[in-house]
Amino acid sequence: MKQRCQISTSGARVVTTINDFAFPHIEDEDIDWVCGPDHLDLDSFDKPRRDFLKSDKTLDVEACPGSGKTTLLVAKLAILVKKWTYRTRGICVLSHTNVAREEIEKRLGRTAVGQRLFAYPHFIGTIHGFVNQFLAIPWVRSNGFPIVAIDDEICTNVRRKKLFNFNRLFHAIRIKEEALRKKGENVDLVRKWRIGDRSFLGVDKKGKAIFKDQNGPSAKELSQLLKAVFHEGYHRHDEMFIWAEALIEDYPIVTEVLRQRFPIVLIDEMQDTTERQAQILNRLFPRTDERIAVQRVGDSNQAIFNFVGSEEKAVTDPFPDLEKSQYMHLPNSYRFGQQIAGLADPFAVVPQKLQGNGPQKWAEHDVAGRHAIFLFTKEEVESVLKAYGSYLLKIFSDDILKEGRFTAVGAVHKVITKCKDKHYPKTVCHYWDGYDPDLKLDPNPQTFVEYIRIAQTKASACKEAYMAVEKIAEAFIRLVNLICESTLKRKVRKHRALIERLKDRDVEQHSTYLDLIVGWAVRHEEISVSSWNQKRDNVGNIAHALCDGICDLSLARDFLAWPGDKRSNHNISLTATGKAKGSNIFEYDQNGRKVSIHLGSIHSIKGQTHTAILLLETFYKAHVFKKLQRWLVGDKRGGNNEGSENLQHLRLNYVAMTRPTHLLCLAMREGAIGSGQTFNKNVVRLRARGWRVGRVNGPNIEWLDKHISQLKLFSCHNRALKNGRQDPMGIG
Repeated sequence: MKQRCQISTSGARVVTTINDFAFPHIEDEDIDWVCGPDHLDLDSFDKPRRDFLKSDKTLDVEACPGSGKTTLLVAKLAILVKKWTYRTRGICVLSHTNVAREEIEKRLGRTAVGQRLFAYPHFIGTIHGFVNQFLAIPWVRSNGFPIVAIDDEICTNVRRKKLFNFNRLFHAIRIKEEALRKKGENVDLVRKWRIGDRSFLGVDKKGKAIFKDQNGPSAKELSQLLKAVFHEGYHRHDEMFIWAEALIEDYPIVTEVLRQRFPIVLIDEMQDTTERQAQILNRLFPRTDERIAVQRVGDSNQAIFNFVGSEEKAVTDPFPDLEKSQYMHLPNSYRFGQQIAGLADPFAVVPQKLQGNGPQKWAEHDVAGRHAIFLFTKEEVESVLKAYGSYLLKIFSDDILKEGRFTAVGAVHKVITKCKDKHYPKTVCHYWDGYDPDLKLDPNPQTFVEYIRIAQTKASACKEAYMAVEKIAEAFIRLVNLICESTLKRKVRKHRALIERLKDRDVEQHSTYLDLIVGWAVRHEEISVSSWNQKRDNVGNIAHALCDGICDLSLARDFLAWPGDKRSNHNISLTATGKAKGSNIFEYDQNGRKVSIHLGSIHSIKGQTHTAILLLETFYKAHVFKKLQRWLVGDKRGGNNEGSENLQHLRLNYVAMTRPTHLLCLAMREGAIGSGQTFNKNVVRLRARGWRVGRVNGPNIEWLDKHISQLKLFSCHNRALKNGRQDPMGIG
């Protein structure tokens, strides 16, 4: 029998028993079962993956891109739930986004084990969701405070309205914002406010006090405002960690209770954990506690969300723990072949000896020796995508062009109008003026129209309408929460919730809502200035029908506005031929054959698989490939002794270079690999590493193959003359 402990809290006696917990024993027969056609329908797992599935101890798994870690996680959960016998103790699965939950639901949702997995006593969700449900919300409510909404936009909006009640603070903020506007910066200072601690100290997202004099009148009024909004029940997501920590401080017993409830904890994408998240996870589920099993999965080389200037990277119990007994490495990828693995591996901060065992789809389509570097001059920047499109048409069949996913991405993708000549191209926008950086796959849209655009992008990406429908429903919920005194909860099935609500309240608006959904999400009707102006009143009427109590549409004026002058002149974006396209897709047409190229940021494609990738050079303090020239030509591997900026460049490049199944291309200025003799030598070295190297010339590429032969010829000639030998080439 393991340790038993009795703990009392004021007001009630609580007895907690740390009972014996037996991790379900997983055997080869269980793995064969989950791989069967009635379940996940997979090829059999190899030994390292079977070892992970069978593991019943605390463990860190470093999984390379394309190693199938999500599939492994789903398989392990299916087996565990099948063998689970505990009625009040469950499995806890945590990640940073709902992507893992959606993938588990997609693969297991309709099975018997899937139904059990998504029910009590188990938990599958985000770290934020777990912290809210089990710590923060209980503390807030037990102290007599309401929870009306946990939403950054709603909370910011309420704080902004409340600002008019605090004269000193209002004038201080207005003066600051006016000064910033004169500098050409349009900054919303209220959006930057955070509650810093239980005393309601006002800080920014980095934890720095908003006002230097914390005892000054403005600082005091800010604390009063933050406290007043908290008392009304409005909260930002990241502030909930303060109240979670408060519960642990006030009732330390909660950590034992949660370990009793969740003896198995699986954490996905562990490399993206922030320090605050790591601290609270370590307090709740310390990996030194042998009574529980904490299994963390991730890839430290893909930690791109803790970038320079963001939240501090986790230093508490960092991932991975390289202790042999608690560490497992999966270096073989089923996504791509060995050529891509060899080209990408030097960019890993911690080189993994990446092994390429793919691709699985279209494996017979050989592109060996075709991974390419496109060199361009300033005058040819806007020809890069055309050259890429032309190259894709030469390499891939019509069937693959139709079914595959072809992408061009860069590290910087925001609109930059003022750009020094030597910094150009600075952003993805400079390669194509039709690119809209607001159309990320998972962005924070600021207008209703942007929600529609993103919805259509999602539908196009996954070939299904349900994601688009849910995104548009989310836009309606946000609109209602902006204009109404009451708040609509953001439920899991948003569209279904709105349908039921409208059906009971207003049959006419129910019908109008469905018409809009079908048009935007199913038929993919173009959204233009004129079409939006025609339908905006319908959107407002639907929101009015969804509201309880008083509502004021003027509060959502910005949200319902057309998003920016840049996009008001055309329908989202234009293709290379000038046709309306949308969804940040550059369509290249050559003699009747077409290829659609999706544009985006590197962050937007993390975790995804693409047929071909073009990595575009952008500028952040320096042009990226100029900074990484040593890694490109083979002089350096990994991130030893590199500063934070170079480490981030390496991680971003590594993420992008490990997305494609078949073809990897890079686009960079000619100067990125040097000039004169250095340029010539580096071209030879790049070729030796497996790259084709060519110059962009309109939609064509002039390959430097002949140039390489001449360089080798003269190199041999010069060595012969230097050594006093007869010229072997006969050109002396």
